[in-house]
Amino acid sequence: MSSKFTNWTTFGQNHALNFFIKSVEKNMLSHAYLINGPKGVGKLTLALDLAFLVNFSYIFQDDQIIDVQKNDQASRIRRGLNSDVKIIDIDTPYFLDGKEIRSKINISIEHIKNIKKDTSIKAFEGKSKIFIIQNSHRMTTEAANAFLKILEEPFDDNYFILTTDSINNIPKTIISRCQIVNLNRVEEDLISEMLQNRFQVDAEKSKILAHFSRGCPGWAISAVSDEILLDSYYQMSNRIFEIISENVEGRLNYSRKLSNQFRKSRIEVYTELDGWIDWFRDLALIKNELSDYILFRENIEAYNNLSNNIEIEAIVNAINLLFQTKENLDKNVSTNLVLDVMLLELPILR
Repeated sequence: MSSKFTNWTTFGQNHALNFFIKSVEKNMLSHAYLINGPKGVGKLTLALDLAFLVNFSYIFQDDQIIDVQKNDQASRIRRGLNSDVKIIDIDTPYFLDGKEIRSKINISIEHIKNIKKDTSIKAFEGKSKIFIIQNSHRMTTEAANAFLKILEEPFDDNYFILTTDSINNIPKTIISRCQIVNLNRVEEDLISEMLQNRFQVDAEKSKILAHFSRGCPGWAISAVSDEILLDSYYQMSNRIFEIISENVEGRLNYSRKLSNQFRKSRIEVYTELDGWIDWFRDLALIKNELSDYILFRENIEAYNNLSNNIEIEAIVNAINLLFQTKENLDKNVSTNLVLDVMLLELPILR
């Protein structure tokens, strides 16, 4: 079957795509998969390609090849029009007491109850029903327990695809019932080439976007049509340079801003914290004379000046602190407290 398809939407993850193709060919699909990888690396794209594979129904003629990008079945799935493929995430609405609710924070037990109802309904457009749960680590404890019961006794024609960039925050009982598929960051050169070929981005800009994508083609593709994404990186870099030299009052003011933003958009705050992690990684690379690999290359002179005032151990501790902060926020620990502690413990550099 693998030679019968071309032009997959999935990019840079051939090992995972070929694994799924062979599983379909051999009729050895698992009922549940957990796709793990960093944000923007292509987890949802791969899940949608798998949904197409599972429900693809066609009798091939000799030497006939299906262009996945142009195929109507695949297009309907990508556009969310296929009634047999459900995507559930924190933005998915559910109804409670007649009112539409959008959590934007967690995947609730109500989401899982809706999945449970749908599992008993026969597939309409294809052979099977596929449920894609994005950011599955966002399930509440109640939701995770309810979902576990579904996994324990799945219907034959139901498949579940979970995605996550935080596998450690998923209950082990759920992980044990899923087949894990890990996605790796894609090489910069491949992303740059893809941007030039698919989106006609000029060579210089494609290299810049590929560099800032940190191996995640989804981010690079988004940045093609939204120049604010790239500009926000430069702004964030400047902001970090300012905050790292601030006194206690300045840092606590920044903490309050992050805390207020967290109530509106968790994703934006996580992106900010990822920026801090990248910033300290750059500092570590400078300390180890690996400046060719830093993300914020325009700041190399400032990095060189700061690197003289901090030891590598302190840099490592700062990175670990930032990762711990993200974990604590995931656990719904007091936002103000978590961010205050982080800002007060990060080293002051001038």
